[in-house]
Amino acid sequence: MPHAKIHNTFAINLVQATYEGLSKLRSSADYKKLYNYKKRNFIIARGGFAGTQRYAGIWTGDSASSWDFLKINIAEILNIGISGLPISGCDIGGFANGDQSEGTSQVTNYELFTRWMTAGAFLPWYRNHYDGYSKAFQEPYAYGEPVPSNCRKYINIRYQLLQVFYDAMYECTQTGMPISRALFLNEVNDANVFQYLDDQFFVGKDILVAPVITPNTLTRSVYLPNGSNWYVFDENFGQLGEPTIGGASYNWNTPLDIVPIYVREGAIVPVRQLEQFVGQLALNPLTITIYPGKDSSYQLYLDDKISTDAIDKGIYRTTDIATTTNGTVRKVSFTRIHDTFIPKETFFYVALLGYKQAVASIVIGSNNVNITNTLSDLEAATVDSCFFDSVNQKILIKVFDNNPSIEITLG
Repeated sequence: MPHAKIHNTFAINLVQATYEGLSKLRSSADYKKLYNYKKRNFIIARGGFAGTQRYAGIWTGDSASSWDFLKINIAEILNIGISGLPISGCDIGGFANGDQSEGTSQVTNYELFTRWMTAGAFLPWYRNHYDGYSKAFQEPYAYGEPVPSNCRKYINIRYQLLQVFYDAMYECTQTGMPISRALFLNEVNDANVFQYLDDQFFVGKDILVAPVITPNTLTRSVYLPNGSNWYVFDENFGQLGEPTIGGASYNWNTPLDIVPIYVREGAIVPVRQLEQFVGQLALNPLTITIYPGKDSSYQLYLDDKISTDAIDKGIYRTTDIATTTNGTVRKVSFTRIHDTFIPKETFFYVALLGYKQAVASIVIGSNNVNITNTLSDLEAATVDSCFFDSVNQKILIKVFDNNPSIEITLG
């Protein structure tokens, strides 16, 4: 056979054999003594063939520390996603020095490194990895300020949004839609998005990211797709500015601590409390953050995050979340579709952004919700309760997760 036809069959056979070998070991008596017992396989390959997504994610090989490699990183990941492989990424900062490398012979240039760390925070596979034989260091903390602070900001945002990535990964198993998406996958009616495919993308369906991927770039233009209004993302989920109209480009100032991010009107965004590693907090209740605007829907996926129980025993939960508005009345509904997993957290929060004043009433089912005077009182509440945050112009509702169907009515 010609080499070009069979080159990548080695790669898929390699990851398939690895996957099947680990799975076989996991079922053996001796394997019970090992760290990975009953844990999911997680395999990263450097190449593949059609079907690789059944066994592994991939990274894009030994990237050089250059702006060219940062620039192609986004196009690579979006293309890989379209090809059916949802988990992929590159070596953040570049693995090795190359002909086009930026910085000294041993350290990646701080500007390139910061832009790569802040862009990569919104791609599926996020790993700073480098050749320790030829590079002195490439950890954010090893650079002088403000590099660590600028990187920390976007690492923290990623941790807050991990549920969004998780839900998008589950969606991929059902529909094939990737986690990080080329604009046209979500915006099928706006031909203008084809002009912005290499430096803008979505995480899921409603979060639009436009990182800086060229040197000495302190301003950049961001195109917002037509048919929706868009809100500037704030990691603190504070008071919203006025929405920006889609169908046009807008200029941003982009110092090294800024990645332009927008959220579609009406979007439902699940947010976790900030952790420095997954599992740091014994309990980490979700806050279902809802933006003003059009009616929308979202599917939330929950499982234990570690074991094979979801695939082996069907132990997981999917919940359909929907918002509808009729005049001054707004409803938020939660309907469990598959319901065999019970999370550790017995409650969740709903944060409705963009409310300049409290509403007349909030009802869950047929019961009026208890009104608290402070955020601390809300956090301590043992029954369904709400708090109007006048500073951040949002309504916070604490909902006890004790019913497979929950409807909140605000009027």
